[in-house]
Amino acid sequence: MSQFQQVARAVRGRGAALFQRQKERSEKLGGMRVWELQCNLRRLQCNLKRLHGGGAGMAQRRLGQIDMSTGEVLEDGFVAWVAPKRKNGFGTRWVAMSQDAAMTLAQSDLGTDDFRVLMSLLSRLDFENLLVLNQAELARELKMQRQNVQRSVKRLIGMGVLLEGPRIGVSRSYRLNPQFGWKGSARNHVIALDQERKRRMAAAGISGVIARGTKEAEASLERDPNTLDMFEDLPR
Repeated sequence: MSQFQQVARAVRGRGAALFQRQKERSEKLGGMRVWELQCNLRRLQCNLKRLHGGGAGMAQRRLGQIDMSTGEVLEDGFVAWVAPKRKNGFGTRWVAMSQDAAMTLAQSDLGTDDFRVLMSLLSRLDFENLLVLNQAELARELKMQRQNVQRSVKRLIGMGVLLEGPRIGVSRSYRLNPQFGWKGSARNHVIALDQERKRRMAAAGISGVIARGTKEAEASLERDPNTLDMFEDLPR
């Protein structure tokens, strides 16, 4: 017995049981109610045949939904259950970090003040890794000299942890390198990683990736096997 036949038998059984219960109730209300239920049961049986596609030999399967009370096929839409979006346990106060980047930082020559500044910056991180920093304000919060905060920020930039942005009023804007951490959607993280990769290639004067780096490969214009990209959008 096919899966559809099993479902059809269950539906028919449920329809018959529903019809019997309604028949017993409707006998007190008159024959009109019984006639209406008989029509609904016939409609249910006909719609089951329609959903089956006209026979077991049909290769194409048709799926649908039936109102079990009336036997009506619901063709104008479908019932779907959408799970609620999961909320982060930290609310909006969170940031995801790369474990490889964490090890890189642990093995670096960053000092105590540098790590204090970094942790403070991570606590201020906005979505899409944006940071707007007033160094004087940060120095007061950490009870550090402003020169020390400035020195730590320069070290983080030199390591590639922070990416410099434009000045906004009296403050400077930065972005946390998406290779170190991210705050935002997974889709935008992939986009940010790709943009950072292209920025680094442009800064290094790399216009394309040639497999094996041989003249023969360069002549045949082989593409990166991982990305299939020659980076034509970058200046050569």
